[in-house]
Amino acid sequence: MNILLTEQCNKNCEFCLVAGRRDNGRTMTLDAFQYCLEFARASAVTNIYLLGGEPTLHPRFRTMVEMAYEHGMRVTLLTNLLFGADLASQLAQWSAKELVADVLVNSDFPDAYSPSQRRRFLSNLCQATDCPSRITLAITLREPRPIEKFRYLRDYYRRFDISRC
Repeated sequence: MNILLTEQCNKNCEFCLVAGRRDNGRTMTLDAFQYCLEFARASAVTNIYLLGGEPTLHPRFRTMVEMAYEHGMRVTLLTNLLFGADLASQLAQWSAKELVADVLVNSDFPDAYSPSQRRRFLSNLCQATDCPSRITLAITLREPRPIEKFRYLRDYYRRFDISRC
């Protein structure tokens, strides 16, 4: 089950599915999230995908991850990894406790990041790959591109030894 926590985002990806809405401030309430968890359980769903915008920007993101775990859900986080060091450390703790089982990283083309975003992305990717969670690098394609444009993904897999995928 996909659960859209917020449409807010801290990136401007050309492939964004919520691009026209990313600054509207809409976020899911805790009551609505609770309902989603109850609906998932009643439907025998055990895997949920937390997405956005950028789901980590939700002001109650940490609470929501813990609520999902308390409901017995296997959590997959879809993220751009552009969060602070404190959340990167929290993700490592959640991974060790199996609160977050998988992290799907929207890894945009390298030239699409500002220098500070690129440093943060690479730092968080390095930290995430030390976690037990399965890491998957992904990109949403909207148009054909030459294969050499995607070598950066292969380079990330090699550089960060992302082998659990």
